Amino acid sequence: MIKGRTFISKELCRYWNWRQPNGALKDMACRDFLSRLEKKGLIILPPVKLARWTVHESLFKGFLSAYHYLGYCQFVGTHLKYMAFFKQRPLACLGFAVAAWRLKYYFYLIFYFLILQGCGL
Repeated sequence: MIKGRTFISKELCRYWNWRQPNGALKDMACRDFLSRLEKKGLIILPPVKLARWTVHESLFKGFLSAYHYLGYCQFVGTHLKYMAFFKQRPLACLGFAVAAWRLKYYFYLIFYFLILQGCGL
């Protein structure tokens, strides 16, 4: 049986001891690295498998369609979708696509100001 890209990236992270400060494997970064090597023709990876939908996927799409000022549109490229819950009730939807990951200092600035507002400064 052919192993998938996630399996390969996790094994490489373990072999290289490539971890985040919290100890988790740098799996996403490794997969991005492997994809870049494949695009340059340096390696051949197994075909991409589509991620499975979770039970919350339709809820996520529904909330964005109903409440986001732009509505819902399909994310392009590598992306993450999160839903925050409080006492079993949906509280927030967060979506990040590859382009947004390159704006880490922008997010630091936003969180910095949110923290200052929370402290009353």
